[in-house]
Amino acid sequence: MGRSSVEELVSLILGEVPVLRETEQVPVPRAVGRALSADVTAPVDLPSFTRSAVDGYAVNSEDLRAASGETPVTLRVVEKVTAGHVPQAALGGGEAALTTTGAMLPEGADAVILVEEASRTEEDRVVLTRSAQPGQHVSPVGEDFQKGQQLLSRGHLLRLVDVAALAALGITRVPVVRRPRVAIYSTGDELVSPGDRLGPAQVYDSNAYLLEAAVLEAGGDPHRLGALPDEAEDVEAYIYRACSDGAFDLLVTTGGTGASLLVLEGQDVENIHDLIPAVVAKLGRLKSHGLRMIPGKPTAFGEVAGKPVFSLAGWPYSAIMTFHLFVRPAIRKMAGLPPLSHERTITARLTQAVETEEGTRKYFQVRLEERDGQWWAQPLLPPRPPSAARTMRQMLEGNGYFHLDGTQVARLGEGDTVQVTVDDPAWT
Repeated sequence: MGRSSVEELVSLILGEVPVLRETEQVPVPRAVGRALSADVTAPVDLPSFTRSAVDGYAVNSEDLRAASGETPVTLRVVEKVTAGHVPQAALGGGEAALTTTGAMLPEGADAVILVEEASRTEEDRVVLTRSAQPGQHVSPVGEDFQKGQQLLSRGHLLRLVDVAALAALGITRVPVVRRPRVAIYSTGDELVSPGDRLGPAQVYDSNAYLLEAAVLEAGGDPHRLGALPDEAEDVEAYIYRACSDGAFDLLVTTGGTGASLLVLEGQDVENIHDLIPAVVAKLGRLKSHGLRMIPGKPTAFGEVAGKPVFSLAGWPYSAIMTFHLFVRPAIRKMAGLPPLSHERTITARLTQAVETEEGTRKYFQVRLEERDGQWWAQPLLPPRPPSAARTMRQMLEGNGYFHLDGTQVARLGEGDTVQVTVDDPAWT
């Protein structure tokens, strides 16, 4: 099984994972950003009554036919109608009603004169110097939407403006594509859940937490299932159970991906614990293992019991990068969401030279700094030996990344420009 490029694996994944057919009804305010699973139609007319569009005087336009600057018309004001109240009576000839924006129009009125275009001479008299056209400053029944009219289409991503329109129509819940339920496993006998007591030779399971957050951010429903022990039979049992019991839509593991390359080549890996891809191959289908990229070279993708399985490396920044590149698009597709296409980029100059292996795409985390009106990108390179890359402090200093594609150019020098993707929300 040859190593895939980033584009090849993304294409494979998006060709394999389906949009979920299951839907759920959710409250309208909580559906923002989610995909509708059915068309939404207006259950009532909006507005449901004829109303004034302005503050002014409701009139019958026939009464103002002769009105002009030289020939004013005086009407008797019979009542004041405010929003939320029903007019007391229909207008008769020569009558007007003071009305506020959104108020129900009295029967017999077919136009509204702006309040600033009228002169109130006495408590019950108003002088008008302009004629009016039928429908002037009036919102008729169904002006926005008519009962039964399609409001939003299936697949539409709900926005804040949609919430306002739905609520105005009295709609409280909408059908959306169900969030994918994502099972998360870490691997390793050394892992302890944050909050538990840390024993000798143990470390806290940070990847489980970061993957839970990443799944939520991608639009999924995360479920941390704990850490897998370093025993092949136990790994098989847990992975098969997560994929076959119907509780989850996909599985993401972190750690335990590297040495399985030896397994696939038939080599002896006794006492080597990195066996996740080999277990996937045994239980189902291993469709990709090994990438022409750094970090994340041992990333694997497969299927067990019909469920997609993503095996990510254990270094946290590698897990973040490969999740964003491969798992996030899968979750978004399953949730009926489009690919993300609005990441912010900044053109910056490198503070030092970088290079990659021939034929390998390498992602560099950087710290962006502005000096004299120019953005500079400081690559956060791991100290030597390479195993020291598994450090946390260095990750926290970064606020963006770029990649160098070894198929095009394997080296960039100090001062060369790169397109940095900003991944710090404080910068967006």
